[in-house]
Amino acid sequence: MTHRLKVAPEFWGDLYSGAKTFEIRKNDRDYQVGDFLELNAYDKSQDKFINTYKTLFFKVSCVFNAFGLQDGFVCLGLKQLKESE
Repeated sequence: MTHRLKVAPEFWGDLYSGAKTFEIRKNDRDYQVGDFLELNAYDKSQDKFINTYKTLFFKVSCVFNAFGLQDGFVCLGLKQLKESE
């Protein structure tokens, strides 16, 4: 399954560079290992997408929902994909 999601601009750069290899999300989509994420930069204060950022594609490599996370949230391990994958 592919999930199209918004990501804050302050996190987009670290996701793009590979420095950030995880996402903490509310598990309102029943994320599973093998799912795909399509992430787009979104400015919440202006309620609009930022078109100067390219879309990032990831595959979910693990879903962590144990201790330390608020109920209903998960930490998703991510593997960045090239646009052709």
